Amino acid sequence: MLKDKFLKDLEIIYSEIQQREKELNSYFDYAKGLNHPKASLLVDEFLETIGLKKSQDAIVASLNYLIGLREDSLEQLMEQLGLTQEQIDAKLGDCLYL
Repeated sequence: MLKDKFLKDLEIIYSEIQQREKELNSYFDYAKGLNHPKASLLVDEFLETIGLKKSQDAIVASLNYLIGLREDSLEQLMEQLGLTQEQIDAKLGDCLYL
């Protein structure tokens, strides 16, 4: 009986995680040029906060940073734009206080 309850609870948790993951991954539709108001607002405000111009690469890098919790593509983009590591650290440090 207890085992059945536990397994049922696991199913509920797993289902919730899948639903949240699906919702977050839908933000990447914005990078594909599809309409996604929440992603648009989030990315546009983020790019403005860190002082980057909106571009396809900036959108993808921002989503990887904000949704995927990965800094590498955003840092790489900033390096390509000629920012120093100190400037990158300062910009990303600023966004922590959003």
